Amino acid sequence: MTLGQPTAASFDREGFYHEVGVRLRHVRTRRELTQDEVARALGVPRATYANIERGRQRVAVDFIWKAAVVLGVPIDRLVPEPLSGPATATDSEKAFAVSGTGASPIPLPSQFTGIK
Repeated sequence: MTLGQPTAASFDREGFYHEVGVRLRHVRTRRELTQDEVARALGVPRATYANIERGRQRVAVDFIWKAAVVLGVPIDRLVPEPLSGPATATDSEKAFAVSGTGASPIPLPSQFTGIK
């Protein structure tokens, strides 16, 4: 078996951050939360959070983890799967359309309560 070896040239960094932003926005709006509410819970200015949702700002893995906890979803709902080709915005929409609510069948531990 040969493992794929992603290279810096093959990793679509801009596409990755765009996809994370699309997923954050989708989960936030499904939960009827404002950008300001989520930004406050994450400890960032609303403008920073808005830029993250638009894919204009790099996001550290610990921020994505914290966002998953705040929004009450598993982290894999916010991080795109590696693809063999470049991702498009419609890839996210298709993935969420299949899942319906964007909720994962994997239950979160009780201490991860998210925003109420």
